[in-house]
Amino acid sequence: MSDQLLPASIQLSVMLCSTLFLTVSCVLITSAGSQKLHVVACEGSVAQLKCENGEVISVTSATYGRRDQQTCTAGRPANQITNVQCSRSSDSVGQSCNGKQSCSITAANSVFGDPCVGTYKYLEVEYTCQNPERKPQSGPTVACEGSVAQLQCDGGKVISVTSATYGRRDQQTCTAGRPANQITNVQCSRSSDSVGQSCNGKQSCSITAANSVFGDPCVGTYKYLEVEYTCQNPEKKPQSGPTVACEGSVAQLQCDKGEVISVTSATYGRRDQKTCTAGRPANQITNVQCSRSSDSVGQRCNGKQLCNVEASNSMFGDPCVGTYKYLEVDYICYAFLTG
Repeated sequence: MSDQLLPASIQLSVMLCSTLFLTVSCVLITSAGSQKLHVVACEGSVAQLKCENGEVISVTSATYGRRDQQTCTAGRPANQITNVQCSRSSDSVGQSCNGKQSCSITAANSVFGDPCVGTYKYLEVEYTCQNPERKPQSGPTVACEGSVAQLQCDGGKVISVTSATYGRRDQQTCTAGRPANQITNVQCSRSSDSVGQSCNGKQSCSITAANSVFGDPCVGTYKYLEVEYTCQNPEKKPQSGPTVACEGSVAQLQCDKGEVISVTSATYGRRDQKTCTAGRPANQITNVQCSRSSDSVGQRCNGKQLCNVEASNSMFGDPCVGTYKYLEVDYICYAFLTG
């Protein structure tokens, strides 16, 4: 590993590394006994992420580029390793690998783009292995700047965010490969209500840890998002009937204060000759075998207290040209149970 050493800034209790061709894989064992795995793949090689014993991958950070002059330098001329201000965070590794037992990612410009033409780059990934059946939260969910926090509840339970902060509060979290000046400021954090607004009432939720989402509480410091949440049993409050909006109008889905929407079904088209027929000629309401189910209403409205959806071909496509259609939505309001 003479010229492919991992950055010296990783300070943990025990670090066990193995080298395979142009990749480096390390298991970082903290004093608490948890494992954080660190993989480096030089440009043109493949990063292999793997978990054992039925556990699945959870990516905490991934960057492509160059941040030092020690990693992936074998046989490279000086002009290809001089630029160490060349790195690009990537969500795509987490999107490709999260929830899988093993995953392969090629470290290449064709996958991540080229953050610095002429520089020889490498892919650096931090991840943990988790039990996919684990229901209770053992601690906060952390996502390094540029990666995605995955909030998940099982067994029909829904997310209830208790706190969310973006910034830096220590010199241990999300430090791999970062220079000292990017992790020194630990008085840098900003609380956020937006995570709860986006995720409460949903079974799963993804939030990008980025300045574009939360603002930048400390310019020049490498930050992370830290979210604490619980999984709660929702109280189901059924609607009295489906919400219907005739073509060209807007369906309004609404729950009472403290409750959130959960769409059970949504169809756009025509299934009878009684709904939305006022003033319409017979040829526009005859075809009753015209309907299209849609997931987009749930994607747009789940977890919100109020949601408006336009009943239109531009939103859902046209399942039957010439027929006057309507949007029909069934949904439930969930109220959180405490205690």
